[in-house]
Parts: sequence; C-alpha cells; structure tokens
Amino acid sequence: MIRIYITGTSLAQNLTAFANTVTALAGAALALAATTPGDALAHKVIITPSGAVTGNYVLTGTDADGNVLTETLATNGASAVTSVGYFASLTSVPAPAGIGAQTVNIGFTAASVSAWTHLKEAWSRVGVGFACIKGAGSPTFGVQQEYGDGTAFDHATVAAKSASIEGTYTTPVRAIRLAWSAAGQVSLYGWY
Repeated sequence: MIRIYITGTSLAQNLTAFANTVTALAGAALALAATTPGDALAHKVIITPSGAVTGNYVLTGTDADGNVLTETLATNGASAVTSVGYFASLTSVPAPAGIGAQTVNIGFTAASVSAWTHLKEAWSRVGVGFACIKGAGSPTFGVQQEYGDGTAFDHATVAAKSASIEGTYTTPVRAIRLAWSAAGQVSLYGWY
C-alpha cells in the first residue's frame, strides 16, 4: 500500500502582505515587502488601488507546484480585484502604464491550495481512502482532484467542510490536493 499525506495551515486574509500603501509609478515594478504568503500554500492575490485609475496589473510568480504563473488583473477605480489563480510566490507586479500618482495594497485571500499529490496509476484496482483531520483554527476546506490537464474539480462529498471527515475515490484520478476557503490547519491521510 502507498501512503498519502498532505498538510497545511492556511493563513487568514491579509490585504497588505505583499505591498502596503506602495507608490505606483507608470510601468515600474512595485516594491514588494514579501514574495510569499508565508504558509507554503498558494493563495489568491488581491489588489486594492487607492485612486480612481483604471489599468492592468500583471502578476508574475509561481503556483503551488512551482510552475510559473502569470495573470492580468484589471482595476477600475479604488475597488479591490482578486486573481483567479493561486500564487505561492509573487515576484513581479508592474504598475499600469499611464497611471497617475496613487498607492496600492497587494495581499492575499484566505482561499488557498496545497501542491498536487500525484497518484500512481496502479491505484485504480483498489481505490483510495482518506481522512481529513481538522487541526488548529477554524478552517473551511475540501479536497480537489484533476485528471491530467490541471483543471481542479471539487470532491463530491469532501467540499466546504469545517470538521474532520472521511472520503474515497473509486474511479481513477491523476492527482489530489487540499483547498481552503477559510484559514486554519488541515491534514489529509490516505492509503491506496
């Protein structure tokens, strides 16, 4: 049998973790105070500009598996915008071209994911059993799977949970990971 172990403690939302009231100059890279959220997970990035300027911020960093990840966030005034992708690191964020004098905050949401844990092909003969154990904090979490192209799908029964729970896979999946929507600690233990 092969053991599966995934664990993490997702940090709470922090709207200024990467940049706190940093001056944005047209086309120049913003000075980042940190390049990772600090919990070894990948989080959605949130940008909050101070002014009424519309423009595109291009986020460059890595995902939970260390792959390069780039996403453009279009801002419209002082409203916060959130990335679709999950960033484990943020290495570059140039300010929009033509931006006037304003400041910007860059942080992350509590929504986060662990790296993918790839399953060996032979498991399909026996299935996979696992348990998610809630640890410290008040996490809301789930398990996700992907089938080969990196698209994440929520587990049928282990999604949006806040207490320890068991789950299974009876049909083959390529990889699984933990996903959080609220901060706290969760560990997944499994066998196949």
